[in-house]
Amino acid sequence: MCAVLCIMAVGYAAFSTVLTITGTANIASEWKVVFTDITQVSKTSGVSIKSTPVASGTTATFNVGLTSPGDKIVYKITLANQGTIDAVIKNINASETDSPAIIFTVDGVNVGDELKNKTSKDFTVTIEYDPHVTSQPDKLQKTLTVSIVTEQKINQSIDSSTPN
Repeated sequence: MCAVLCIMAVGYAAFSTVLTITGTANIASEWKVVFTDITQVSKTSGVSIKSTPVASGTTATFNVGLTSPGDKIVYKITLANQGTIDAVIKNINASETDSPAIIFTVDGVNVGDELKNKTSKDFTVTIEYDPHVTSQPDKLQKTLTVSIVTEQKINQSIDSSTPN
């Protein structure tokens, strides 16, 4: 009976020991989606560039003057995901000032497009004097701002081989 009691006491002591596990986990990820380049692709003779296009983060501003219907200028913009997290385009915003006769289009990028980490995507912005205008507007200059809103792609796997 004593032997059984001793074995039970030793067993109870072994199971009642507190197990403490210590350690740290580091997540080394970076979010960096930016415009890296704006290049003029083409322009008609009636276009005057009032100022050089300016990119800041994921916003680009263009300031051009157009003189007659059909005049247009096309820019290629590079959107780069320089971070370590995949991104998805959530929204494409474009705001304009001044002349309603000057129209623009954004081609080559759509809401929902994925931009994997360490990749880039080119798209174009076309600024054009509306060819359907029948009378000369008062203002022939327009400032256009285009911005891309991105968010983290959900349900993505993390590559454990990425160095910290």
